[in-house]
Amino acid sequence: MAGGMNDNYQLVGYYIDGTSNIPFVYDITSGLFTLINTTLNMKVYDINNANTIVGEYKQTNGIWMAFKATLDVSTGMLSGFYSFDALFESNTITSYAKGINSNGTIVGSYLHPVNGQYTGFVYFPQALDSFALHNLNFQKDVFSQIRNTGSGPDNMWPSTVYAGIDYYTMDPYVNNGIPLVDSFLVNSSSKYKGPNGVPPKSSPLWSVFAELVDTANFGTSTNLYHLNKYKTIYKYKYFYKYHQSVLSGDGRACVMDSPMPSCAKIS
Repeated sequence: MAGGMNDNYQLVGYYIDGTSNIPFVYDITSGLFTLINTTLNMKVYDINNANTIVGEYKQTNGIWMAFKATLDVSTGMLSGFYSFDALFESNTITSYAKGINSNGTIVGSYLHPVNGQYTGFVYFPQALDSFALHNLNFQKDVFSQIRNTGSGPDNMWPSTVYAGIDYYTMDPYVNNGIPLVDSFLVNSSSKYKGPNGVPPKSSPLWSVFAELVDTANFGTSTNLYHLNKYKTIYKYKYFYKYHQSVLSGDGRACVMDSPMPSCAKIS
């Protein structure tokens, strides 16, 4: 099975040996055929000019998972292997990476764990752990925003979410360059004492806040009067309402987008 080829005439693919898929790279200019050095059952679909390959591999749990890695085209050795189980925060979501361009942007699909349909995605490595989903309503349907446990501050909405757009410098709901968390919110209440003035132990779902805004039909209205109402009134009104409900009194963060809200302790 032949996959993609880069501008240096390096072609990648795989061949089928029983129940195994053996990946290879073929140099069309020299005619050199090299097996990719891996013990994984792997299908390789594309390679870019930086010799980054993408495809899918079979995990020990039997589920196929997308990956990217850097290939030494001379030896077949792989380095910088990145499994998309880190992206999806689960190794139980079937996915595959189908193509990669010269900027490293990756396209592929994953099997939606709820509706059972394959959904296309675009992965932006420049904004680590972030991607846009084909036909996804980004105003509502975003993965749970998890607390940042890295070396930086514990931001409520990391800048790596929503293709690298920072929630503190842009409101992604109307995508108009106006900060969601602005100086008015930061200075309006003593309870916003975390980084950038928001609760440090928040773990909210963006979809919940967006749904609240949508009940007023202001956030995405093309009517300038309604849009200004969102900017000056409803953004704050529903931001307050959401945070009053999402944080319980004992320091737990609650998921409020289901009939039976669930709460989890944030360490």
